[in-house]
Amino acid sequence: MAEQRELKSQFFCDLAAMDAEQRARYRQVTQHMRAATPVIEELSDGYALRFGMDSSLCLIVAEFMTLERLCCPFLDLTLEV
Repeated sequence: MAEQRELKSQFFCDLAAMDAEQRARYRQVTQHMRAATPVIEELSDGYALRFGMDSSLCLIVAEFMTLERLCCPFLDLTLEV
């Protein structure tokens, strides 16, 4: 567990972590989320994005988080429904 915490504390983005198909999907998902005009709230330990209740958007956000974790494993991402 200590090793996992050590890796998490390092700040690095692995831009090669996604293949071309994943990068293309990441762009689509990100555009979809931006178009949904989230409310962005600054927190003491990061940011919260609030979206309207749309079940398809919930799946998009979950997919975004999955892809984001590939290149940025140091981020703590949480989805609350």
